[in-house]
Amino acid sequence: MCEIKKRIQEYEGELYGSWGQVSATLARDAYGLEFCRKIPTALLSMDESMLAWQCSFPPAVVDEVVRFPQGHVELLDMAYLLPERFVDLARQCPAIVALVSAFWLFCDEYEGERPDHETVSKFWGWFYVAPKKEVLKRLGFEGTRSEFRILSRVHVLDCDLASICEIRSLLGDRRKRRILSYLSDFNRNVQVLASWGFLDYHLLELAAREPYRGENLYSVVSDIREWLDRGLVGAWPYGGMIRSWKQALRIRSRLSAAFGEDPFEVSLGEKKFPGPPLAVDHLPDGLSIEAIEDIEELERETCEMGNCAVTFAPNVSSYLDVYFYRMGSPIRSTVQLVKQDDGNWLLNQIFGYGNSKVDPEIKRLVECWIENEQMGGCHAAE
Repeated sequence: MCEIKKRIQEYEGELYGSWGQVSATLARDAYGLEFCRKIPTALLSMDESMLAWQCSFPPAVVDEVVRFPQGHVELLDMAYLLPERFVDLARQCPAIVALVSAFWLFCDEYEGERPDHETVSKFWGWFYVAPKKEVLKRLGFEGTRSEFRILSRVHVLDCDLASICEIRSLLGDRRKRRILSYLSDFNRNVQVLASWGFLDYHLLELAAREPYRGENLYSVVSDIREWLDRGLVGAWPYGGMIRSWKQALRIRSRLSAAFGEDPFEVSLGEKKFPGPPLAVDHLPDGLSIEAIEDIEELERETCEMGNCAVTFAPNVSSYLDVYFYRMGSPIRSTVQLVKQDDGNWLLNQIFGYGNSKVDPEIKRLVECWIENEQMGGCHAAE
């Protein structure tokens, strides 16, 4: 066990306190959040000089906090009051945890101004024991079950304050809230389409069910909306008709042909990828990794990690220059290899949650595996 001591830790120009009072400065951003942008990397750093400081934080709390895109200092200080309760709530409904961590932005009585430390701690303590209906009301919601149901489906990677504010605005519209509450999921694609005013349940469910469509789905809907704005098509005539990606493309192609424009085509390539270029039979200690061998696995990885890996699917399918592996430890991430002109494979990127960066030590561990496999000739497929 590490001996826990109050100390000031420096990491890449930022100063941090330890468990219980993480911020060592008074610098804050426009939201009133402590200005400590590098703390997620500091918490996961493999630098030996960081070990004693890292040991002051419960591992389960760190695992949850680093998944959030923003407000890490507030989340750590909030977790200090009731660590186990914080971990449970962060897993069950990260959106509400994000809201409460910056409650002064949503509670009318504070008018967007962060109150003193004692008031902040008191509110966080109240949150842990208060009924969720009362918590929602304090945060500017009506306190309905449908609001809680929708918020509980928001992905942790989408819990930045800008998105949370927009979601809060969406849920203020009862008609939108009613439709959104029936969806199987609530992701960034659903949020964007709903904010555009598209309240077609089946279209939103497609966005919820297949989040990897992302920009492609926006493009299809944007084109149809443009024809609507130009008066070439009546007010959204496709209610209930777009239930699959193929149906969306078919409607878009039909309209583009009618108006003399080129049809929009998107292909993610073959479903089954070629065999992985490097075997995973002999891995360095501490490294757990496996190949992603088909489009469904890559889509699932993209959804879980909130990264852009699936956009490279055509390159993987044709075995041109890219292949992906799923890393389980020392940190959950997605590994991208690229093929060089000489036929060898090199590490290109390691994507953490939401395309975040990982510690250089982890990169060196992966590079060691790649070098050993290629020198040993342990190739699974050419």
